[in-house]
Amino acid sequence: MASVLLRYLQIAAPEVAIVSVSSDFLAANPDLSMQLGSHRVPIEPGWHFGSRYPGDPDQLAVYDFIPDALLGQVVNLREFVGMLAFDKWTGNADGRQAVFFRSRISEWTAARTATRPGFLAWMIDHGFVFNGPYWDYPDSPLYGIYHRPLVYEMIRSLDDFPPGSIASPTSRSR
Repeated sequence: MASVLLRYLQIAAPEVAIVSVSSDFLAANPDLSMQLGSHRVPIEPGWHFGSRYPGDPDQLAVYDFIPDALLGQVVNLREFVGMLAFDKWTGNADGRQAVFFRSRISEWTAARTATRPGFLAWMIDHGFVFNGPYWDYPDSPLYGIYHRPLVYEMIRSLDDFPPGSIASPTSRSR
C-alpha cells in the first residue's frame, strides 16, 4: 500500500516486486537473512515482497550511507521532507531509511536536460506504516525521522509544507 501512495505522490521509491526464493538459491547463499532488531532470521523458501534494484548490480553501486559532504549534493534531497510528511501521515513506527546511488540525473527526474551524473535517494523500508502489524497510529516525534538532520535543514516552519511542493517529480522507476 505504501508503494502505491508514494508513486502517486511522486516520491522516489523503488518499484516493488514479488520474488520467488527457491531452496536451491538459499542453499547457494547461506548468509541470506533478515535483520529483525538485534537478531537475524533465516529466509524461508517461497514468495517474498521485495524492491527492485535501480540498475545492473555489476555496474551501479547502491549505498545505505553517504557522508554529509555528499549528502548535500543529493539531487532529490527535498524528498526527505515529503517522506517525513508521508511517514507521519501513515503512522510509520520506524525510522526512515534511504539508499543512494549515482546515475545520470536525466534518467531519474523530470530534469531531462540535466545529463550530468549525480546522487539520488530512494526511500525504502515502509514495513511499519500504520505501525506494521498493529494497524494503529502511535505518536512519537522520532517515528519516521531520518537519522541525518542535514536532510531537514530547509524546514523552517509549516509554510515549508505547502501542497504540491514536497516531492520533486521522478519521471520513472527502473
